[in-house]
Amino acid sequence: MKLLNKLYTLAIGSLLLASCEAGLVYEEVPESVYNNVELGSGFCNVSARQIFNDQIYAVNWDRWVEGYMSISTVGRYQSGADYTNNSTSSITILGQNVAPGETVNVKNTMTIVDDATAPGGKLYVLNIFADQYALYASQNTSYYFVGSKFSGDFELVNEDGTPATDPERSPWIKLPVKQTEVVVSMILADTNGACDVKRVGDSPILGAPGDFTQPRQYLLVNTTRRPDGQPAAQRLYEIRLQLLP
Repeated sequence: MKLLNKLYTLAIGSLLLASCEAGLVYEEVPESVYNNVELGSGFCNVSARQIFNDQIYAVNWDRWVEGYMSISTVGRYQSGADYTNNSTSSITILGQNVAPGETVNVKNTMTIVDDATAPGGKLYVLNIFADQYALYASQNTSYYFVGSKFSGDFELVNEDGTPATDPERSPWIKLPVKQTEVVVSMILADTNGACDVKRVGDSPILGAPGDFTQPRQYLLVNTTRRPDGQPAAQRLYEIRLQLLP
């Protein structure tokens, strides 16, 4: 008897729900909204994170900091910025050879290529640039990175990135970026939450440390209800990240 009561309740609930839905009137969304699968200016943000354990000395507390995470913005090329090749070898940026000591203007770019597997037969390739070295800051100027706590490729620096006045300690340090742990996020043109970004294959989660040593693809889907009944607007993006020495 209890089972019959449950089935009866479920049937009535379904009928009521269908009845309510039948009476709904949807407000039409402008085409500029439901077709928007664009990215904002600059396309992507790039940052690096580093956790420091017992490598920062707190002067006022007279003790080592057990754990501190610092975040550094390394992708500064959304609107274009001058880049100087300070390495000893030439590098190639978008097909342009940049010799040691040469300065060029670098900017994130997007190119569209034919791809039969992508929505609309087009793949949107994002050429994203970031610095190979990150400048990390301690909590404040009374907390110091201590040189003896580091090894390998590191440099104690001032706030502007120049060599530190004190070669043994500084509130700032420069470390190489790990491209397998870089944080990338896409800048969406839509700011109203109309779009979802879906990873393709084993692409890393955007906004979390991930491996961008190879091109990564993401499908941007507009989830807004379309009044014309057509499938959701979609666009396939591919992020190609180049770290500049």
